[in-house]
Amino acid sequence: MLLFLLSCQSTPADTGVPAESPQTADTSADAEEHGADTSEPEDTRDPFMLEAWTEDTSPGLQLYTNLPPAPGDCALLRDAPCADLDSDGLVDAWEGVVLERLRPLVMLDEDEPLLVDPGGLLIHVARIWPITAEEVRVMIVLAYSEDYGRCGLTAHPGDSERVALTLTLHSGSAWVTEAYTAAHEGELNDQSTLYAGEDIRQMETTTDPTTGEPRWLVYASEGKHATYASTEHCEEVSIIPCLEEDCAPDGVSDKARYSVLGAHALNAGEEAHPLADDLAEFGMTGERIWADQPFCGGLGRAHEADCSSGLLEKMRTDPLE
Repeated sequence: MLLFLLSCQSTPADTGVPAESPQTADTSADAEEHGADTSEPEDTRDPFMLEAWTEDTSPGLQLYTNLPPAPGDCALLRDAPCADLDSDGLVDAWEGVVLERLRPLVMLDEDEPLLVDPGGLLIHVARIWPITAEEVRVMIVLAYSEDYGRCGLTAHPGDSERVALTLTLHSGSAWVTEAYTAAHEGELNDQSTLYAGEDIRQMETTTDPTTGEPRWLVYASEGKHATYASTEHCEEVSIIPCLEEDCAPDGVSDKARYSVLGAHALNAGEEAHPLADDLAEFGMTGERIWADQPFCGGLGRAHEADCSSGLLEKMRTDPLE
């Protein structure tokens, strides 16, 4: 939190002389005339240069950065970006590093309609906040423009899936100590799963083609986008036609062509102090993060009763509580 220090000077009661009177204070000209050094002390600290990287360690993925998460610690660095505009006690730029490095790469099935839909979009919308002094929650909504259904059934505008992480902070690093994937969340066949303790090893990572560093990898089921930590979990859910789940491409020479990171990644901030809201400029007209409305993926609100759960609902509820 930002602290504003207000200082004031009062007129000495016994003299009645104003504090700025020449009788009690030298002007700058007087100080220079008497040889006083009025220059500002030189800041000899090196300007801050952001460093961040991930490592795939045991038992889980780890993020390192020289940017502190706490505004007070950040303020000790020269020219560091220390703003906390969403007033959650975390540096916004640090949250940005977390979102950029720890958001998942999504592996799609070879028959995924999103791959051939010219208007299809996937946007990552995140809320990141402290849950204890040493732990941070990262919740990322995987906002698809459309749920394509299966076998010509259950399709609808908009599809709001999500994943979540718990980070444990320690000496400049953030360890992933819990992971959550949502699959048919809240439905009768809910396959949402929490990975903690030794189970965190079930999280898969892959080499990010841009950074060359490890990145979290999840699998989205064909058309419906239910999210899984592994193809095994996805494809063992059901063998009933039109209910079975297919994840990851089969019989292809280059699986990387079927992985997507999302067109945009937005840190939404907090409901009382949002950092992002309107998704129109990101290709989803009519969609807002903090509005109490269904999520229609930017495909229009004429049939919003058929749309997906609203982003506000996903932002407010913590699946790991």
